[in-house]
Amino acid sequence: MIIARFLQLLGMLLLVEGLYLGIVKHSMNLEIMCVGLGIGSFYAGRWLQGRGS
Repeated sequence: MIIARFLQLLGMLLLVEGLYLGIVKHSMNLEIMCVGLGIGSFYAGRWLQGRGS
């Protein structure tokens, strides 16, 4: 399912972006938001992938 893979990829990119913002930019609010959205979209993709199988 292409939507599930897209959500998983988006989640991973948001996690990396959150780590970058936390380490390099020291922006805690954006880091928490990006990590939260990344985890949510990654697991939404995993859930959709599980339902499609």
